Amino acid sequence: MGADDVVREYRDLYLDLAGHVRVDAAVELCLDMLDKGMGPEDITLRLLQPAQHEVGQRWALGSWSVAQEHAVSAVTDTALAALSAAVPARPRGEPVVVACPQTEWHGLAARMVTQLLRWRGVAADHVGTLASDSALEELLTERRPRALALSCTMTSALPSVARAVDVATHHGTAVLGGGLGFGPEGRYARAVGVTAWDKHVSQVTHRLARWDDTGYPDHQHAAPEPIAYRRLLRHRRDVAEEIADRLLEGEVDPEGAEILRDAAEQVVALALAAARTGHASILDEGVGELVAVLSKRPEAMSAIAVRLPAAAHTVVDRYRGGP
Repeated sequence: MGADDVVREYRDLYLDLAGHVRVDAAVELCLDMLDKGMGPEDITLRLLQPAQHEVGQRWALGSWSVAQEHAVSAVTDTALAALSAAVPARPRGEPVVVACPQTEWHGLAARMVTQLLRWRGVAADHVGTLASDSALEELLTERRPRALALSCTMTSALPSVARAVDVATHHGTAVLGGGLGFGPEGRYARAVGVTAWDKHVSQVTHRLARWDDTGYPDHQHAAPEPIAYRRLLRHRRDVAEEIADRLLEGEVDPEGAEILRDAAEQVVALALAAARTGHASILDEGVGELVAVLSKRPEAMSAIAVRLPAAAHTVVDRYRGGP
């Protein structure tokens, strides 16, 4: 059996253990891999990270609930902490602060990035999701990091990235971006003023080393807030309610109604990201993904999901172009 087959076997076992919230057994599995000679970075990148991706896929397909997804994430966070304790990092230099922008739901990716950087010798501090612009102001003033690294897995969080960039620029702090929320190959990073976007931790490490040698680049600013974005932001609640009302025509059970209201709020968040960055495709692609997820639900929900694109564009376009 090859090394990849062994890792795949461990991954399947880990998912089974984590899915049943067998925390101690899942942690022991990771430590067993460590004892057998696999490095902590490899375990993180080849076991924990792919496992989290698989969990997201199972949720999108409707085979796992949100509660199961959160439970596995909690197990993975514990496993990562165990690996961190078993193999202490030896970071050096001025710190890099790793955070999630406001409205970003998934903080585990930032935790992983932080620990991977530390194992590679980079002084990195994970501070979780930024609570507010003023909290970021205080953080940058007190810690004076050499860079702020923002982990963004959700495209809808891009307006929050832009605000964080504006605060960081005021402090002369370079901002690194990472995560699928910035689009394929970081397509939307420039629109929100991120200094640089990197796909892998190794790229971040090399970039920081190069900046240390050659000097940090001039700080970028996020593009000014477009009028369409401000209109949508001002009417955010009304837009979400109207989209939900259009979807809720007819009989829908209470659980289905809650799901549809949540979908309407996600549509508004996507519309705001599209307006803020000037990339209309964010709304179209995001709505397409929502339809795909809702279509995996019971038949009644699937029928309603078909109406989502038309409802979203009708309402969003009217408010975006309104007074």
